[in-house]
Amino acid sequence: MQIESHEVINQHIKIAEKNRLEEYFPYIATVVLLFQVPFQVLLIDNIHLYIIIIMIGFLFLSRLKNSSVVKLDGIRKWIFIIILWIPISAVFLPSLLISMVGSLDYLLPLLFWVLFLDLYEDRFSFQKYLTFTFALTAIMALFGIYQRFFDPGLFGIMESLNTRYSFETINIVKVFRISSFCSSTQVFSFLMGANFVVAVELWDYIRLNKLLRFICISLIAFSGILAGGKVFALMFLIGVSLSLGRFIRTGRLRINTIFTIGISFIVFASLLIVLRYFDIINVFSNAFSRTFIAVLDYGGFLSQEGSRQNAMSTVFQSSLLNAVFGHGLGTSSYSAYNLLGSRIEFSRVTLESYVLSVYYEMGVIGLFFFFGFYLRAVVISFKKKYLMSIIAIFAALFVTPSYFSISMFPITGFFVFMYYNKMMNEIEVVR
Repeated sequence: MQIESHEVINQHIKIAEKNRLEEYFPYIATVVLLFQVPFQVLLIDNIHLYIIIIMIGFLFLSRLKNSSVVKLDGIRKWIFIIILWIPISAVFLPSLLISMVGSLDYLLPLLFWVLFLDLYEDRFSFQKYLTFTFALTAIMALFGIYQRFFDPGLFGIMESLNTRYSFETINIVKVFRISSFCSSTQVFSFLMGANFVVAVELWDYIRLNKLLRFICISLIAFSGILAGGKVFALMFLIGVSLSLGRFIRTGRLRINTIFTIGISFIVFASLLIVLRYFDIINVFSNAFSRTFIAVLDYGGFLSQEGSRQNAMSTVFQSSLLNAVFGHGLGTSSYSAYNLLGSRIEFSRVTLESYVLSVYYEMGVIGLFFFFGFYLRAVVISFKKKYLMSIIAIFAALFVTPSYFSISMFPITGFFVFMYYNKMMNEIEVVR
């Protein structure tokens, strides 16, 4: 009996240790996916995919052991449709492998968060995770600023992927759009914008002292502007407007908030002074003109966007069958083309809108369930008046393809969190 009791105790210890490791999965996955480029260059190609798939496997096994009834809500309906579209896509593609890999951009972040929160919702702190992502995004922003003024290739890592990350490029092009260690400038701009608007809304909720918060949000805003794209500007305007509107309506625009904004501007101005030597005024002027080119130079905008507009017009030239079911998973996303483009001949259409990309790949039916998932999260945030910044994030999905990357893992989490009341109640308690 004594031996059996020891075995039982040891078994419980092993389960507890395993559970403790799994509770850190969101933090590990966030680091791996945001820094996937240097990990792939320095270690193994696609290592980020292998790591998150392994973590999902562990979570799935744990979920099987905890076999409770699962409600088929908006998240799971969207997951089910994506899985269903893998074989449907085979009708339109030369290989089923394309649709299988193409589904990863959609599936991996959703599967991870649903499996994890089903298991650990009560033990997961949204506040700690938000603080972690905010600080990590500021580090990414710092690398982006360093990239613009000191080393465009970022220690040779980005230049090994694309030769345009060099000082020679800066001398040729009018606007050098920084990417930090993200897979593209659009992904970087989207990441900066999303974290900026969430931080503005939940400023008092972030578990860092005020000085660190000031420094982090200033770095994020500075690098978002340097990215020189419409995505950050759109999210900034919508997010700040929503936050100010709520502050004014609820009477919560306190001296503390005004002080916070004032200090942030002082920190931001200090950055400009420090970087005065690097022709910062010209840099900002170019970034500003790139962001608002449609207003300042409409002719130049049409010329610049001509090829993209031609590509986007193909979306609406589909047959009835393609309009309903799409062209197949992987025909617009990154993963399938990056992994299989050299081995399997198939075409990929680059669209400047994640919403149109979903329509192109999955047709009207896929788009219907897409809106079912995302709009439901937006409606919840609007009704309950928390995490309203995801409205700005959702609006940006209409004008950028950057969400089509699993490096947007934490942003997917913000939408999934809306379906789990515990995290949102956590915010209400703090307020």
